[in-house]
Amino acid sequence: MIRLREWLSLRRGFDDLSREGNVFGFVLRLMFLSISLSLLFQFVAIPLCRFFGLLTASFADSLKVGVAMSWLVSSFVATVTGLPIGLELRRLARAKAKYQYLSRVDELSGLLNRRAFTEVLEETSAEASLVIIDLDRFKLINDNHGHCAGDFVIRAVSDVLAETTAAGDVCARLGGEEFGLILRGKSRGERLALVETARLRVAALPLQFDGQWIDLTISAGVAEITPERRKEAIYAAADRALYRAKAEGRNRVIHEDDAEEAVIAVQAAS
Repeated sequence: MIRLREWLSLRRGFDDLSREGNVFGFVLRLMFLSISLSLLFQFVAIPLCRFFGLLTASFADSLKVGVAMSWLVSSFVATVTGLPIGLELRRLARAKAKYQYLSRVDELSGLLNRRAFTEVLEETSAEASLVIIDLDRFKLINDNHGHCAGDFVIRAVSDVLAETTAAGDVCARLGGEEFGLILRGKSRGERLALVETARLRVAALPLQFDGQWIDLTISAGVAEITPERRKEAIYAAADRALYRAKAEGRNRVIHEDDAEEAVIAVQAAS
């Protein structure tokens, strides 16, 4: 009886309908349950109707009428069997949506992860800036205050970046202490000013963990997204600008043009 009940369960194999055997099994169970409920309905409803005097014909004649009215029975059966199917589909849809959300979101920061950020970057063609941000001397924070303090700092910076960026912008944690922004619209100067605002807000954060104050700054490299540039080249340019910001003392924002001009000046001086 237990095995029969398990086999009849519509949830059996329903989570993985990509397998052909599960599809056929589900259809077979649904058909069996529909037929059983239809017969049960007729063999219960007809005697009840005769008992209360609603049917004066013989049981055989009443059964014929029931068969003729099978559309009504089918509607009832469809309702009874469709409800659990609908609920199960809703559960699966919610589970799928949750999985898709978790696959695109960084668990610690609540921002997009690298995978989702890369997808958005590939779809962005113009009127935007790519910003790569790195927390300065983050390893010292972990070494001096512990990894829990490091997580606390990452969440705090994530909040600042999310609050500073506009609705159409994209903010992500790329991994470790590295973050990425895609700033859309506005002018190039306005986008740079927004990154500078984020830098100043991070530097002014009153970070206190386990009774100890933590000083924190960020460095950022900025590159422009244009239709003719490959995304790999844009990312590399932003990364070079970030490296330049680190080399010049950290806690600053460097645009790719400024970084290139500095390299040219050094090469000319040598």
